Amino acid sequence: FNITGDVTAEIISQDLNGRSAVVNHGASYVAERRFVEGIELINKGLRMSPQEPEKAYYNRGLAYENLGLHDKAFDDYLKALELKPGWEAPKRHLYRYTGIEY
Repeated sequence: FNITGDVTAEIISQDLNGRSAVVNHGASYVAERRFVEGIELINKGLRMSPQEPEKAYYNRGLAYENLGLHDKAFDDYLKALELKPGWEAPKRHLYRYTGIEY
């Protein structure tokens, strides 16, 4: 019995836009500091073309940063900002990395 898998499957089956449910579930793992699991689900969700991919890239960036994978984190923050120009959250992280205002 896999509670996480069962819960994820249930969320997806009830959600007409299951793509976003997978990404959101991954983001909840990131919030719980379960970074590797969060990255896995976010990657799966990104392959499904979620409605708001910028949030997936941002949350995956947070996970990568917490795992010390700063190049990957930077790339994801940059992608999030490209997808949603002006979004302050990834701009702050990019500024921390570069000292450049985006």
